[in-house]
Amino acid sequence: MDTDTHLEDAQLKMSVAELTQADWVPFREVMSKTNAFTMLGHAQLIAVDHDHPVSFSQQVVTDIIRDKWQHNGILITYEL
Repeated sequence: MDTDTHLEDAQLKMSVAELTQADWVPFREVMSKTNAFTMLGHAQLIAVDHDHPVSFSQQVVTDIIRDKWQHNGILITYEL
């Protein structure tokens, strides 16, 4: 992704399988082994939620991070 989400909307068009095998690996690793805060970005994951950026996506936050990954740590974001 070459877009600065402070300036314009950004979309990741990778499939969930691709995200699982690559992009999400370090996040899941850190979330499972530490109490580190996790910052949610403002890009949209088109394969998961076409209408909302990650920072506002119930499908990402609740369905994936909280339910599927069983992560109960602190999630943060920043205001645009």
